[in-house]
Amino acid sequence: MSRLFLVRHGQASFLEQNYDKLSAIGERQSRLLGNHWAQRRVCLHRVYSGPRSRQTETARIVGEEYRNAGVPWPQVQVIQEFDEYAGESVLDASLPGLAEDNPDIRDLQQAFLRAVAPQEKHKAFQRLFEVVIGKWVTGEITVGNV
Repeated sequence: MSRLFLVRHGQASFLEQNYDKLSAIGERQSRLLGNHWAQRRVCLHRVYSGPRSRQTETARIVGEEYRNAGVPWPQVQVIQEFDEYAGESVLDASLPGLAEDNPDIRDLQQAFLRAVAPQEKHKAFQRLFEVVIGKWVTGEITVGNV
């Protein structure tokens, strides 16, 4: 029987200038996953990745762990359809108008901007992101070319 494993990617570099790279934690997550599978001799016949750097780097690092353990690792095939939606673009294009017109979103934005501690900033951003992206998903807002 065949098995299908779906792995999103290791943790990205949240709130850094270049989000599309693995954070140190993401690199460690990728190594742990590769080591875990390689030690158990999980045989992968095909590996596919999305085109984002954080996606291809996750696959590359998992593959390194396989090769280090002497376990075969197939050539990674990049598939454009595995790209993520443009959440950053939606947020950038719609947040200014939403914050101006909607007091709840303005409050969420202010909570994010006031947050200092990294965990507090992450939580505040997540709440804001979920509300804005929710509006985009349901069609309440539209953003050109996204």
